[in-house]
Amino acid sequence: MNIKRMLFTVGGTLLMLMQVANLSAVDLVVSPVKGSAGLQETEVREDGEAGLFNRSLKECVGEDGSAVREEQCIDKALDECIEEFQSTAGQVACIVLATELWEKKMKTAYEQLSDIMDADQKKALASSQDKWEKSVEADIHLLIAVQGPGTMWVPSRPYKKYEEIKLRTGTLRSHLEMLQQAQD
Repeated sequence: MNIKRMLFTVGGTLLMLMQVANLSAVDLVVSPVKGSAGLQETEVREDGEAGLFNRSLKECVGEDGSAVREEQCIDKALDECIEEFQSTAGQVACIVLATELWEKKMKTAYEQLSDIMDADQKKALASSQDKWEKSVEADIHLLIAVQGPGTMWVPSRPYKKYEEIKLRTGTLRSHLEMLQQAQD
C-alpha cells in the first residue's frame, strides 16, 4: 500500500491528527453511500486525474485484460494518480475514480448473487445491503466528527468508502461462491 493511501486510514488519521492538531478549514459534506465516494461535487478532470488513472490502469492490465488483473491494478493506478495529483482535490478525484470501478464490481456481484437466490435469500440480501450502506455512511459521519474540520482530512473520507466497497465486494463474491457450490 502506498504511504499516502496509508495516511488515509484511521490509524494514519490519528497520527496525522496528533501532528497537526491546530489546523482548521472548511468541513466536507458527505452524501449517501450510493453517491460518488461519499462526496458531493467532486470534479474529475478528463485531461488530469481521469486521464492518468485510466492510462495507469490500462498499462498495468496490459494484454491480459482479465477482471482479476484489473482489480489488482486499481490500487496501482490509484497510487500513481495520488502521487501525481497531490492536492486535496486531486487526491479525492483519484479516489473517486477507483471507487467508481469498485462500485460497478460490487453491483455486479450483488446482481449475480441475487440472480441465483430464492425469495427469502433475496430479501435477506437486500436487507443486508441496505444495512451495510447505512453503516458505511454512519462510519464516514463518525470519521468526520472525529477528524473535525480541515482539508487535510478530506481524502480519508472517500478513501474509507473505497476500502469498505472493496471489502463488501469480496463478501458478496464469497456468498456467491458458497451458494454456487451448494447448488452444484
